[in-house]
Amino acid sequence: MIELRHVGIVVDDIESELLLWTEGFAFQISSDLIEEGPEVSGLIGLDEVKLRSIKMKSDNSKCLVELIQFFHPKTLIESRPKCVNSQGITHIALTVKNLGETISRLERFAVTIVGRPTLSRNQATQGVYVRTNQGVLIELVEEL
Repeated sequence: MIELRHVGIVVDDIESELLLWTEGFAFQISSDLIEEGPEVSGLIGLDEVKLRSIKMKSDNSKCLVELIQFFHPKTLIESRPKCVNSQGITHIALTVKNLGETISRLERFAVTIVGRPTLSRNQATQGVYVRTNQGVLIELVEEL
């Protein structure tokens, strides 16, 4: 059996991103650790790693979201955010209860709305993309 365990998001300001996930999306923290030493360096293939990782989950999912801030080596900051049509993983999709209320709640966290809320072709969902101040692209989906 294969099951999605967690999604890791590297940020350079873990505190601001943490507020978005805990207050904006109502995720709960399941661990908050400083990790360093040969085990973590060996696992990720970088020398002398020191990082902070915060794992969080929503009420109804076993999959965790992990925020990671590197202290050594420093977090690499991309010159521009990844586009949705870039190769590789581009976004995370979250199911929300009410798209309009979620967008309103997220406004205080300096997210940028990308595109506009759109009804799916089969009219079963509506959704919109938002980008966090750390450049993470999130698709918000409301099932109708």
